[in-house]
Amino acid sequence: IPEILACPTDLVSRGVKVFIWQLSNSDPIAQLNDGCKYISHTFFLATHRGLNVPRSHVFTPYLRRQKTHFGPISNDAREDLIIANDDHSNNIYGKALVGMLKDYCEQRKKPCKFQLLRGFVSEQLVDLYLKAKIIVTACLNGAERTVLEAATYGVIILSNHCDNGSDNRDFPIPREQLFSSKNDITEIAEKMLNDFEQEQQKQAQLRNLYKSYGPASLHKDTKRFMYDIMKS
Repeated sequence: IPEILACPTDLVSRGVKVFIWQLSNSDPIAQLNDGCKYISHTFFLATHRGLNVPRSHVFTPYLRRQKTHFGPISNDAREDLIIANDDHSNNIYGKALVGMLKDYCEQRKKPCKFQLLRGFVSEQLVDLYLKAKIIVTACLNGAERTVLEAATYGVIILSNHCDNGSDNRDFPIPREQLFSSKNDITEIAEKMLNDFEQEQQKQAQLRNLYKSYGPASLHKDTKRFMYDIMKS
């Protein structure tokens, strides 16, 4: 069952094995205390907040096939455009990050464009993915779909060493492309805009990883999980 639901103690008391699916960095203590077990959406989530979920209980996420770009990367339409996940408009830290990048783009010697991804339909998002050079996110709460979709089109992820972004198994991003302070953000963004293709190539492993995930990999994860719980 999803993490937003309480552990059904009536089932647990009857000996039913109930698994909570940890999809974000939420506190699992109450559900664990009530007797539920956990499966995880990412490797980071499997080992944080008091969880110690084995590999057999990790179901690697995949993007919908129609939203994943499998062909060669084209940079013909690229602009000095930075896009950001709409999640960042919902909290103080995110609003500060958005404001900082807007100011950076306006004050840059060669001004860049900044666009918050809100209110766009699928076709419009693809157009932005083909034009943008950077997608900014921070403290990745899970396998953020918009961020990963953009990455398969060749947009560079600019994130920080926080939450899911700190686990190289989930997001194999070179450390030098992860910011740790406000000053780092604009410095790294400037390098990504100026040396775009070189910086883009550094995330080839990440693009290939998420293109490799799909129904077949989920089927494999499910078989591994079922085998593990049947023998326990």
